[in-house]
Order: sequence, then C-alpha cells, then structure tokens
Amino acid sequence: VEGYRVIYQPTVPLQGVSKVVTVDVRGSWQRWLKARDLTTGATYTFSVQALTVSYGPPIRANLTAQPVQGAPGSPVEMSITKTSTALTLHWSEGDAGSAPVTGYVVESRPSDEGVWDSFIRLIPPSSRSVTVPLERLRSGISYEFRVIAINRYGYGQPSAPTAALA
Repeated sequence: VEGYRVIYQPTVPLQGVSKVVTVDVRGSWQRWLKARDLTTGATYTFSVQALTVSYGPPIRANLTAQPVQGAPGSPVEMSITKTSTALTLHWSEGDAGSAPVTGYVVESRPSDEGVWDSFIRLIPPSSRSVTVPLERLRSGISYEFRVIAINRYGYGQPSAPTAALA
C-alpha cells in the first residue's frame, strides 16, 4: 500500500452547500485523519480507498460529527489582551470530561480566510494563558482565536472565539 484517499461530504447540503473534501494520505503508516470544519450534529459520508498500483474499491460509512464521549468540554471565560509587541489569550478550564486535561491547542482564524487552523499546539495542562509575539500575525489582518482542551479521550469542543483583533 502506497497511501490512501479519503473523501468526505455531508449526506445533505448544509446551508445549501455540499462541499466534497478529498485528502490523499501518502504512505501506509498513517491510518487516521483529522477531518476539519465539520458541523456538529451533521452526518457525513466518508469513503476510503487504498492506493497500490491504482486506487482500489472504496469502503464507505456515514458518521455524525460529535465530540467523543469522555472528551473535555469547552474552555470558558475567554479574553485577550494586546500590547505593542504581543497578545495574550486567557481562559478558564471548562468540564474536564472523563479524564484530566492533558493540554490545550489554540486555533486562529484570519479575517481574510475564514478557516480555523492550528496556531499553537502542546500547551501544558496547567496553563490558563499563552502569549504570542505580534510578528507571528500578518499585518492588517484581523484574527479570532479559540482554545480546545485535550484529554486521553480526544479533543473537546472549542471555546467561543475571542472578538476579532487586528
């Protein structure tokens, strides 16, 4: 096996749109994929094909997007402060879920793109804030940020986003 092709789309259009996402995974060692920007409660059709000489027959399944049972809840009380050289995100721990929180991830969404992307990974579980130098952000672009708690069951629901900050 040289890789896999994963295709997913909502079973019914969401807000009039049925976006098809195709991801080619190279190599045979990775047998998972983090599907991004799924709508909680919506059902998606996933199709996986193995690549050898060519792509084999697909295996299909319908899955409903929802947090994994036991995953942590959303961090709460999000706030943001900005100085001339850095910005600091602050949050409080939400429900830890069925296991202690093992860390946090911060995602950002630039105003000119509209897609959430991983911004800071591997934040220690004892942290309740993180400081980012402004040079990591593009000048003239507004950003929103949100925090996601992680435990051994998986990623929790994201916090409410911060207000847009330029």
